[in-house]
Amino acid sequence: MDIKKTYNMTRKWRGDPCVNSSWDGVSCSTSKVPRIVSLNLSSSGLTGVIITSIFNLTALENLDLSYNYLIGPIPEFLARMPSLKFLNLAGNNLSGSVPKSLLNKSISGALVLRLDNNTNLCPLDSCERKTKKWPIIPIVTSVSIFMLLVIALTTWAVLKRKAMKTMDAFKSKNLQFSHTEIAVITENFRVIIGEGGFGKVYLGSLADGRKVAVKLLSLESRQGSREFAQEVKLLMRVHHGNVVSLVGYCSDPKSMALVYEYMPNGNLKHHLSGSLFITFFTAIANDAGLEYLHNNCVPQIVHRDLKTSNILLDENKHAKLADFGLSKALKYEDATHITVTNGAGTPGYIDPVGKEAPKFSKRNDMFSFGVILLELVSGKPALIGGLHGISLHEWVLERCNNGDIQNIVDERLHGNYSIDGAQNILKIAMLCLNSQPNERPGISEVLAELKQCLMNNCTWSGTTNASDPKYNSLGSSLLKSFEGETSPLSAR
Repeated sequence: MDIKKTYNMTRKWRGDPCVNSSWDGVSCSTSKVPRIVSLNLSSSGLTGVIITSIFNLTALENLDLSYNYLIGPIPEFLARMPSLKFLNLAGNNLSGSVPKSLLNKSISGALVLRLDNNTNLCPLDSCERKTKKWPIIPIVTSVSIFMLLVIALTTWAVLKRKAMKTMDAFKSKNLQFSHTEIAVITENFRVIIGEGGFGKVYLGSLADGRKVAVKLLSLESRQGSREFAQEVKLLMRVHHGNVVSLVGYCSDPKSMALVYEYMPNGNLKHHLSGSLFITFFTAIANDAGLEYLHNNCVPQIVHRDLKTSNILLDENKHAKLADFGLSKALKYEDATHITVTNGAGTPGYIDPVGKEAPKFSKRNDMFSFGVILLELVSGKPALIGGLHGISLHEWVLERCNNGDIQNIVDERLHGNYSIDGAQNILKIAMLCLNSQPNERPGISEVLAELKQCLMNNCTWSGTTNASDPKYNSLGSSLLKSFEGETSPLSAR
């Protein structure tokens, strides 16, 4: 093959690439007449120019020549390849101007084009601006216009320097997107699927057809480049089935963005209902994600903003933890706290004990997790009556004191639930909400208790009877469990 010979490649390519599946970096179509549709030669040590033999691959859809030592201009024939949808030329030594036809395909959305890290490449369709000699003209610009220009340039430089500085420590050639690519992926930011403190979230599609969620940092955002960098840094090292996956990021000041796997069923907050048998399993799944962060991730991570809106649901309604902008990693294996300089979290979920303290631990996360469990049981929000209303924690305690357990459980169940199930979940939640952080259970203990409840069939089924003596004694039992007297979790 010309490509292998010209670039002096050592790959063992023999026979028909679409018959012999051992051709590394080559993928073929599954049609009756197989054709090469993908060629990945990234980081293959290629030298010289981009050869015209590539043009013969007329069915090629994806071409990755990134991070080699290719030189010279980008050939115009790449724009004339009829099936090409993804072209990655990043990280080479290409020079000259980018063919206008190639730029037009990228702008129209017909082609995802990556050209970053080619220092001698002109981003425009011509390099004339670099060599054009400007005539000497009289300086007639007023002082006010000059000052405005200086301020604008200074602001732009500061923003760019801040974004690039925070990203330098953890750049990844496989995860970076350009501003143009983000615009193409989101079809010029067409469909908004969510909005939060960071900014708006847009629906997007990658070249391979995968749907993604693109979270774009807004200028008015309460979070900034520091939280943006923190989230990328943590998610690049976190890999678990119950933690949302980071697909990529864009550190361009014009569109600082995080690209996630798409979660079609939204967040848990929008699914709180009387179907608590389902949401109970959701709690178990979320629990596994938090256990990974607290105990099995290296280094261990404290989330600092656990809430139902940060628990996303995939197509099968499996839960995944999200939003790591406020998260912190423990500095060493035996560390128990992180030192923070500012408060974090969402009203209703914030641990009153850790609200003003300079130290934050995994036990503060457990308080937030306890609130989530109360939401699952009651179907009520973390703050009842809005921002200035009563917390769900206080609302439940008040009813426990009055023995009014019947009105804690979600009324949409219409009494069709297991008393033992309600008691066990509330008991675990109240232990997580203990006013003494050191007395709260760890996530592994909570997970073991929830699984034990499932094994004992303590699920949301069956019919309760409000006059049942067992039901009427539930309030005092829960108060004892909150004091650490009845639950096996207290015997730690």
